[in-house]
Amino acid sequence: MDRSEYHGEFADGLKHGHGSLTWTGGASYTGEFCEDALQGEGVFQWGDGRSYRGQWVQSRMHGQGKFDWPDGKSFDGKYEGDKKHGPGVFRWPDGSKCIGIWQCGKQHGLGTHVNNKGVMRKGRWKNGALDAWLDPQSADDISTATRSTPVPPDADFWPNKSRD
Repeated sequence: MDRSEYHGEFADGLKHGHGSLTWTGGASYTGEFCEDALQGEGVFQWGDGRSYRGQWVQSRMHGQGKFDWPDGKSFDGKYEGDKKHGPGVFRWPDGSKCIGIWQCGKQHGLGTHVNNKGVMRKGRWKNGALDAWLDPQSADDISTATRSTPVPPDADFWPNKSRD
């Protein structure tokens, strides 16, 4: 049994226009709906503290958006079908970041890693893993330029809620 609660606009008995939907477990969405689907601009918050603010198509993250994790990580960029896809910037709580291209949820192609001291390195990623650094590195930068915590892979973004 669906125990969700909706407050907002309807058209022909369907959620349509602006509204807010809350599920048991703490998940909620506030934004635009089209024929019961999350569609347009909106904010989804999971019960565990994660959130996504951005564009939606047919109840999937699709277009420009920002995903935040409760531990301070974030991704700001393009999404396609609930996955990071296209240009974006992934940031860690320590101030380091990766600027690059994502494909099907994984960093893929040329990109730049900037550590928390501002040291930049260009690299090439394949399917979410660093394939090679493309520029030389000084001995002083070796310990700080390599990202020790990988970018989290895209996973099931819909825990504890039906996709109805």
